Amino acid sequence: MSNSSTKESWVSIYFNEEYYFIHTISRYNLRVLDYKMPIYHLSKEVDTRELGKTIFLALDNSRIIDINTPEDIFSRDGVSLAYQKWIDDGKKICKSKNRKSFLLKMMLCHICREGDHIIITPTLHKKLETWTGDGFTKDDYIVLPDRVSDEELGEAIKEVISRCRSVI
Repeated sequence: MSNSSTKESWVSIYFNEEYYFIHTISRYNLRVLDYKMPIYHLSKEVDTRELGKTIFLALDNSRIIDINTPEDIFSRDGVSLAYQKWIDDGKKICKSKNRKSFLLKMMLCHICREGDHIIITPTLHKKLETWTGDGFTKDDYIVLPDRVSDEELGEAIKEVISRCRSVI
C-alpha cells in the first residue's frame, strides 16, 4: 500500500501476454512519459501483491513539474528517445524479432490516482502504436479507494487488462 499523500499521479501499464511494462507519467500541463523515472518490467507470472506494490511505486514517482524548475522532462527528443529505448529493451526482454512482433499483442491500461480514488481504464489497441478509449464507458473502469492493498490493486490491473481489446 502506498504511503504517499493523495496528489494526482498517473501510470500507464502495457502488457503483451509475457510482461507488464509500467511507465510513470508526469505533467506540467501535458502528461508524458517521465523518462527520468525507471520503466519497470514484470513477468506475467508476478503475484498480484508484487504487481500492485510496483504500481504504487510508479504512482509515487509521478510528478507535477513546477514551471520554474530547470528540468526538461517535456523535451520531445527526450521522450522520443526514452520510448525508443523502451521498445529496444522490451524486444530484448521478450525476445521479439522486431518492433511489430513486440507491439502486436500489446494491451494498455491507464491509472489515475486522484484525491482518494484510483481509476483504472482499459484501452482499444487500434494501430500498432495507437491505443484509444474508443468503445469503453465508465462501466468498464475500475475505481478503487486510494488506500487499497497492493494485492487488490494488482488484481484490479489484471482485470482491467482483460477488458482491453484489439482490432489489429
